[in-house]
Amino acid sequence: MTRNHNYTMDTGALFLYFAGGSQGEKVKPYFSEVLSGKAKGVISEVTLAESFYKICQLMGIEIASLRDKIIRRSRFRILPPDETISTFAGQLKCKYGDRISLADAFAAASAQTTKSKLITTDEKLARINEIESISLEF
Repeated sequence: MTRNHNYTMDTGALFLYFAGGSQGEKVKPYFSEVLSGKAKGVISEVTLAESFYKICQLMGIEIASLRDKIIRRSRFRILPPDETISTFAGQLKCKYGDRISLADAFAAASAQTTKSKLITTDEKLARINEIESISLEF
Protein backbone atom coordinates (compact mmCIF):
# COMPACT_ATOMS: atom_id res chain seq x y z
CA MET A 1 0.00 0.00 0.00
CA THR A 2 1.34 3.41 -0.92
CA ARG A 3 1.36 6.33 1.46
CA ASN A 4 -0.78 9.42 1.13
CA HIS A 5 -3.91 7.71 -0.10
CA ASN A 6 -7.31 9.03 0.79
CA TYR A 7 -10.00 6.58 1.81
CA THR A 8 -13.74 6.84 2.34
CA MET A 9 -15.25 4.04 4.41
CA ASP A 10 -18.71 2.61 3.83
CA THR A 11 -20.82 0.90 6.49
CA GLY A 12 -19.48 -2.55 5.60
CA ALA A 13 -15.90 -1.36 6.14
CA LEU A 14 -16.87 -0.09 9.59
CA PHE A 15 -18.49 -3.45 10.39
CA LEU A 16 -15.32 -5.31 9.35
CA TYR A 17 -13.17 -3.03 11.48
CA PHE A 18 -15.22 -3.61 14.60
CA ALA A 19 -15.60 -7.34 13.87
CA GLY A 20 -11.89 -7.84 14.46
CA GLY A 21 -10.29 -11.22 13.89
CA SER A 22 -9.87 -12.47 10.32
CA GLN A 23 -12.73 -10.22 9.15
CA GLY A 24 -11.10 -7.13 10.63
CA GLU A 25 -7.76 -8.01 9.04
CA LYS A 26 -9.27 -7.29 5.61
CA VAL A 27 -9.82 -3.62 6.40
CA LYS A 28 -7.12 -3.12 9.04
CA PRO A 29 -4.41 -1.81 6.65
CA TYR A 30 -6.64 1.05 5.49
CA PHE A 31 -7.73 1.98 9.00
CA SER A 32 -4.12 1.76 10.21
CA GLU A 33 -2.98 4.20 7.53
CA VAL A 34 -5.67 6.69 8.55
CA LEU A 35 -5.31 6.26 12.31
CA SER A 36 -1.53 6.65 12.09
CA GLY A 37 -1.85 9.80 9.97
CA LYS A 38 -0.28 8.26 6.85
CA ALA A 39 -3.53 8.63 4.90
CA LYS A 40 -6.62 10.79 5.11
CA GLY A 41 -9.88 9.10 5.96
CA VAL A 42 -13.44 10.22 5.38
CA ILE A 43 -16.75 8.84 6.55
CA SER A 44 -20.05 10.28 5.41
CA GLU A 45 -22.38 11.44 8.18
CA VAL A 46 -25.03 9.32 6.42
CA THR A 47 -22.77 6.26 6.68
CA LEU A 48 -22.43 6.87 10.42
CA ALA A 49 -26.20 7.09 10.76
CA GLU A 50 -26.64 3.80 8.89
CA SER A 51 -23.89 2.15 10.93
CA PHE A 52 -25.42 3.35 14.21
CA TYR A 53 -28.85 2.08 13.19
CA LYS A 54 -27.59 -1.37 12.14
CA ILE A 55 -25.36 -1.83 15.20
CA CYS A 56 -28.19 -0.68 17.46
CA GLN A 57 -30.50 -3.29 15.95
CA LEU A 58 -27.96 -6.08 16.38
CA MET A 59 -26.20 -5.18 19.63
CA GLY A 60 -28.14 -2.41 21.35
CA ILE A 61 -27.90 1.32 21.71
CA GLU A 62 -24.97 1.30 24.16
CA ILE A 63 -22.62 -0.49 21.77
CA ALA A 64 -23.85 1.60 18.84
CA SER A 65 -23.15 4.77 20.83
CA LEU A 66 -19.70 3.57 21.87
CA ARG A 67 -18.65 2.65 18.33
CA ASP A 68 -20.00 5.94 17.00
CA LYS A 69 -17.91 7.86 19.57
CA ILE A 70 -14.79 5.84 18.73
CA ILE A 71 -15.05 6.82 15.06
CA ARG A 72 -15.96 10.45 15.75
CA ARG A 73 -12.96 10.85 18.09
CA SER A 74 -10.53 9.29 15.62
CA ARG A 75 -8.59 10.88 12.77
CA PHE A 76 -11.46 10.26 10.36
CA ARG A 77 -13.08 13.38 8.96
CA ILE A 78 -16.84 13.13 9.24
CA LEU A 79 -18.29 14.64 6.09
CA PRO A 80 -21.79 16.11 6.35
CA PRO A 81 -23.96 16.22 3.25
CA ASP A 82 -23.87 19.52 1.42
CA GLU A 83 -25.42 20.61 -1.86
CA THR A 84 -22.67 19.05 -3.99
CA ILE A 85 -22.69 15.71 -2.18
CA SER A 86 -26.49 15.52 -1.95
CA THR A 87 -26.93 16.31 -5.63
CA PHE A 88 -24.33 13.76 -6.72
CA ALA A 89 -25.78 11.12 -4.34
CA GLY A 90 -29.21 11.76 -5.85
CA GLN A 91 -27.81 11.40 -9.37
CA LEU A 92 -26.15 8.10 -8.45
CA LYS A 93 -29.32 6.76 -6.84
CA CYS A 94 -31.31 7.82 -9.91
CA LYS A 95 -28.85 6.14 -12.27
CA TYR A 96 -28.37 2.91 -10.32
CA GLY A 97 -31.81 2.62 -8.70
CA ASP A 98 -32.22 -0.40 -6.46
CA ARG A 99 -28.67 -1.59 -7.15
CA ILE A 100 -27.34 0.79 -4.48
CA SER A 101 -28.89 2.15 -1.30
CA LEU A 102 -29.25 5.85 -0.62
CA ALA A 103 -26.60 5.56 2.13
CA ASP A 104 -24.25 3.91 -0.38
CA ALA A 105 -24.92 6.74 -2.83
CA PHE A 106 -23.85 9.22 -0.13
CA ALA A 107 -20.70 7.20 0.60
CA ALA A 108 -19.84 7.17 -3.11
CA ALA A 109 -20.58 10.89 -3.46
CA SER A 110 -18.36 11.58 -0.45
CA ALA A 111 -15.55 9.55 -2.03
CA GLN A 112 -15.93 11.37 -5.33
CA THR A 113 -16.03 14.79 -3.68
CA THR A 114 -12.90 14.13 -1.60
CA LYS A 115 -11.10 12.32 -4.45
CA SER A 116 -10.66 9.25 -2.30
CA LYS A 117 -10.99 5.51 -2.80
CA LEU A 118 -14.16 4.01 -1.40
CA ILE A 119 -13.50 1.02 0.84
CA THR A 120 -16.61 -1.12 0.53
CA THR A 121 -17.97 -4.60 1.11
CA ASP A 122 -20.75 -4.06 -1.43
CA GLU A 123 -19.82 -5.53 -4.83
CA LYS A 124 -22.57 -3.59 -6.63
CA LEU A 125 -21.31 -0.33 -5.16
CA ALA A 126 -17.72 -1.21 -6.05
CA ARG A 127 -18.73 -1.61 -9.70
CA ILE A 128 -20.14 1.86 -10.27
CA ASN A 129 -18.09 3.85 -12.76
CA GLU A 130 -18.09 7.24 -11.08
CA ILE A 131 -15.67 6.36 -8.27
CA GLU A 132 -12.55 4.38 -7.58
CA SER A 133 -13.12 1.69 -4.99
CA ILE A 134 -11.55 -1.21 -3.17
CA SER A 135 -13.92 -4.12 -2.64
CA LEU A 136 -13.51 -6.28 0.44
CA GLU A 137 -15.35 -9.54 1.06
CA PHE A 138 -17.65 -9.57 4.07
